[in-house]
Amino acid sequence: ILFYCAGPLIYPLAGPRTLAYAQSFLPVSQSELLRTNILDAIGVLGVLLGVRLARGASTTDRSPSGGSRKSDRRRAMAVAAAFLAVGGAVEYLLVLPADFGIYNFVLPGVIRNLGDLYLLGLMVLSYVVTRGARAWRWPLVALWMIQLVVSLLLFSKHQLILTVILPPLGAFLGHKRKTRLLLWAALAVVVYFSVEQLVLWGRQQVFARTGSINQAGLVERVHV
Repeated sequence: ILFYCAGPLIYPLAGPRTLAYAQSFLPVSQSELLRTNILDAIGVLGVLLGVRLARGASTTDRSPSGGSRKSDRRRAMAVAAAFLAVGGAVEYLLVLPADFGIYNFVLPGVIRNLGDLYLLGLMVLSYVVTRGARAWRWPLVALWMIQLVVSLLLFSKHQLILTVILPPLGAFLGHKRKTRLLLWAALAVVVYFSVEQLVLWGRQQVFARTGSINQAGLVERVHV
């Protein structure tokens, strides 16, 4: 919702310089923008409706026994481990090296999408920690902080917002405290608008150095 609803607000709210930069590498007409916003709205509503129907159809006991809770935690931990292993391998061995210019070939989109399993793994691990696996708290924090640094180096608002919001969302599935979720959602909004100029400036610097906003070496990104 934040990315697909708040992001397009750049067109009515941003200044001329920002709009000129956006149009310079991805021109969008008014009719194309309208169609995109309609598709985004339908997609977001579809996701929300799906979540609502899934919650309504769920028959899970809200106060499970100790044995049931441990079994649930073990299954969730297995899912988290699988997502972190597969997603981490794709993200750190293929996607990031490609983005940092180590590989000279273009990765297929389906491979890049598999890298997102890593963030889902962090989300599930956060759920496991909230459900009582306290021993995994600090490994979760360490992996989360590393991913936040990587997201900043990529100069990607999309990646950064997902990294900020998915682990707290996983924790919410465990504790069901809406206040905490709302606080994290508010923080995500603040982060989104706070890093907008930083990401824009970083992409401009990367483009000036390499001729592309997507590919630059790790050292160059750190210098930027």
